[in-house]
Amino acid sequence: PVTFDTDGGTAIPAQSVRSGGKATKPADPTKSGYTFGGWYKEDTFTTAYNFNTDTIAADTTIYAKFTS
Repeated sequence: PVTFDTDGGTAIPAQSVRSGGKATKPADPTKSGYTFGGWYKEDTFTTAYNFNTDTIAADTTIYAKFTS
């Protein structure tokens, strides 16, 4: 599955995506006192996740970045 780590923001349900398929971009999560800053491939927020081109090869977690 593809899971979304929202770091305490609103929950996003997991998605079932076949290998080679693409995750569907969910609605932006919200977190009180913070601004949503995009989806990333890792929890260090180095590489932005591109829902249009990135494909899923294995169980994947996509991370939400928030800024204060």
